[in-house]
Formats: sequence, C-alpha cells, structure tokens
Amino acid sequence: MDKKSITAFDFDGTLTKGDTMVPFMRHALGPVRFFFAALRALPMLGLRAFHVVSTRRAKEALFSACFRGMPYAVFCQKARRFAAAKPDIMRIVTVEKLREALADPERRVFVISASMEEWIRPVLKRVADVSRLEIISTRPEINEKESLTGRFATPNCKGAEKVRRLEEAAGPLEEICLTAYGDSSGDDALLAAAANPHKI
Repeated sequence: MDKKSITAFDFDGTLTKGDTMVPFMRHALGPVRFFFAALRALPMLGLRAFHVVSTRRAKEALFSACFRGMPYAVFCQKARRFAAAKPDIMRIVTVEKLREALADPERRVFVISASMEEWIRPVLKRVADVSRLEIISTRPEINEKESLTGRFATPNCKGAEKVRRLEEAAGPLEEICLTAYGDSSGDDALLAAAANPHKI
C-alpha cells in the first residue's frame, strides 16, 4: 500500500522569522496594556523560569492576563489586523517550500504550532493559497457568551503533542510518508517522526 504524502511545518521561527505570540499580544493590546498584563503574569512566568510550573501554565497565565473576557469576535479581528500589519515577518525560503507543498494536489499540508490558528491563517493567507492548508494549533477556550475564558481548550501544541495531534488528524505515522520542517526543541518529536526532516 502506498503511503500518504504529508508535509508538516512548524510556524514560529520556521515559516516566520521568530515568535509571534508575544508580538501579537503587544499589537493587540498596545504596549502599555501589554506591559501591565505581563506584570500580572510575572509570578507564573518566574516560576516557569525555574522549572517549577509547565510552559503551558505560564503561557496560559500570560494569555489570560491579556485576553480573558474579550469577545472571541474581537480577538479574531485583532488577529487579522496583526497579520495585515506584519508583512515582513515571513521566512521566505520556507514559505516557498510551503507553496510548493500546497501546489501538489496529492499531498496533505499541515501547519502544526503552539500559536493559534486565529492569527496563523491570516498571516499565511498573505503569502500563500491556504485553501488546502490544515492547521493544528493550541486553541483558546470560549465560553457560552462567545468570550475568551483565558484558558486553553487543548494542550499546548508543542513537543510530543504535535505528533499526537497529527496522528489524530491524519492517521498512524507508519502509514504516512512525512516531510517535516521545524526550528526548535519543540519540533524535535515531529522531526524525529518524519522520513524527511528539515531543521531550520
């Protein structure tokens, strides 16, 4: 049986020149409001620096300080504005690989990221036809009032969670011919699972 062809890209630092979560937060809130939000999350961020709490808990604390109670529609609007304001954040060489993969109709193409689809998709829409693109990401929790709770609805999508979520979406890895692109230790599990790994 022929294996399915899949290409998976990390987002932050792979398709972009660096992290996007903190720049998005700063853009969404403005520098002053972001500064005070970061101060509120500082105790948890400090505990993470000493490995007392997980990356997820620290990241969730900062996300909550920035966005808890914000209507989801407003959050999405801010994500689109961020994408429009940041045309120069892309890593062009890797974006070309994304375009090549999307041009192959027999290939499924994923972006798998600890960032959120709400700003990943509009950022990528500026540089590629994303109609066939499948995005696996950390998801924000939304309450019955369609507002952000400040918590995540999924585990933080990094490390082994990237592989687990890909298998959940595409099936067992032994049935897949996987090409993967990543840049950091958070991508090591995904790269290790790939037949064709590319460390950026």
